[in-house]
Amino acid sequence: MKIAALSLSLLATALAVSTTALPDRPKGPDGLYKSYSDESGNEVTEFVPWNELGSTTFVPITSVVPAASMKQRSTLMKRDEGCHPSAFVPTSETDAANKCLIDGFSDDPIVITGNGYLRYWCIYRNAVSYICSYNTGPIVGPGTTTTTYKADIMGSWDYVKRTLCGFNRLGYAQVINGEGDVTAGYTYNGDGFCF
Repeated sequence: MKIAALSLSLLATALAVSTTALPDRPKGPDGLYKSYSDESGNEVTEFVPWNELGSTTFVPITSVVPAASMKQRSTLMKRDEGCHPSAFVPTSETDAANKCLIDGFSDDPIVITGNGYLRYWCIYRNAVSYICSYNTGPIVGPGTTTTTYKADIMGSWDYVKRTLCGFNRLGYAQVINGEGDVTAGYTYNGDGFCF
């Protein structure tokens, strides 16, 4: 009897711990997202739903997050690489999200200015694939522009999957080659990234 009560107590504790580990951000709908900071410091996000990807007539849906409610970017974490300690998403979903994101760029190399888009991400089911630029400042000048090739971004995703974290395990790494400070990775839908 005591063993059964102890087992139930341990199960309840484990469920409580796993419940507290759930993301506090709502899940986003499937599709392609691009965000930038406006002149007031607000984050402006453009969204194209999954079923409209590739459409030349769809006008992106725009939303604004006030600067006061945005989390500060981490200057330490952006240069790191790492794996999520406990979250897994099927490789088929991360691969679809990665393809959606990389296909969202028509140009190669991808050029991101310091006052342009800061985050790009695509959501497919439970997977979020993302690219984060940590450049700041005006359009021209040292440290203000990122030039990154699609192959280098895909190489970072591949490195995370095959070497750093393993299949189905989520993670991120700095994009090598090109110019500027860019991180690429994937996580689960509802998790925070880039900030």
